[in-house]
Amino acid sequence: MHLIINTKGSSFRREGECFVITTNNQTKVAAKKVDQITLATAVSISTDAINLAIEHGIGITLVDKYGKVYGRVWEPSIKKSAEVRRKQLLLRENVIGAQLVRFWLTNKISKQQYVLNKFKRGVGKGKVDNINSGVLQMEEYKKTIAALLTSNTIPIIQNKVQAYEGNCSKIYFSLLNELLPVQYQFKGRSQRPAKDMFNALLNYSYGILYGYIEQACVLAGLDPYIGVMHTDRYNKPVLSYDLIELFRHYTDMFIIELCRAEALDISHFDVDEFGAYYLNYGGKGIFFSEFNQLLAEKKRYRHKLMKFKEIFEYEALQLSRFIMKDGDHDYIINV
Repeated sequence: MHLIINTKGSSFRREGECFVITTNNQTKVAAKKVDQITLATAVSISTDAINLAIEHGIGITLVDKYGKVYGRVWEPSIKKSAEVRRKQLLLRENVIGAQLVRFWLTNKISKQQYVLNKFKRGVGKGKVDNINSGVLQMEEYKKTIAALLTSNTIPIIQNKVQAYEGNCSKIYFSLLNELLPVQYQFKGRSQRPAKDMFNALLNYSYGILYGYIEQACVLAGLDPYIGVMHTDRYNKPVLSYDLIELFRHYTDMFIIELCRAEALDISHFDVDEFGAYYLNYGGKGIFFSEFNQLLAEKKRYRHKLMKFKEIFEYEALQLSRFIMKDGDHDYIINV
């Protein structure tokens, strides 16, 4: 269970082996049933509750009203490995790192193509033709990125690769926009702050994924602050930014389906004086109820059937083994 506390003024404390959440009423949840905690607004939490979470290996993620993660709490010494971190530092300068980035980015683009093809049915011939054309353009960018990363180390070609990836993402989001009902359509990708409902939902989803992925990296002995492609963000868990590329399409599809079902409307968002959109209390309730179902869904991943929330730890562990074996591991396969 992903436990989300999003009511301003709530308290969160420990009672035996349970968490007790007090809002207008009181709810008790056994710690053994919880695998992640998100505190979404101004909530008071006791150190005893933090201790209980640590005892059970439960990560606590703190997010602001825009869904931006500003803090995390977990046990500081879980399976740390100096050797794997040392090898992480070398990845940018050797071909193994380039292999990883090629694998992450080409899979990301393939999944974006999959999303567009999956949802293009029934949108009209003109839009379908645009999507088909865009998917072909993305295929060319994917091939170019793969070729660049086949025989070069990352520092040599990073700027080119990021430019091609950026162009590919622009195509993807412009076409994805055509798949949405009119009220959810948007003018380009806006991160923080989001400038529309769709981007607000997307940002919130990605923020939750970052929390799961960062914790999975720590559990696997990886240092989440040592990235391969993303390295220029001081004091940020940049390895999470690398790994999330394999999973964004799951949340993209989740948000598209939410919008097509018109599960949320403008009444579920607040808009500040700068035009930034963020989920309000009612919106968060609907969003987290649906997102918990996504986390609990079983998906086939790398020929295994597992819950979505279990995939992150599995993937981080496979990456750790790949790095420790200097690339002599079947990690780099299509997922």
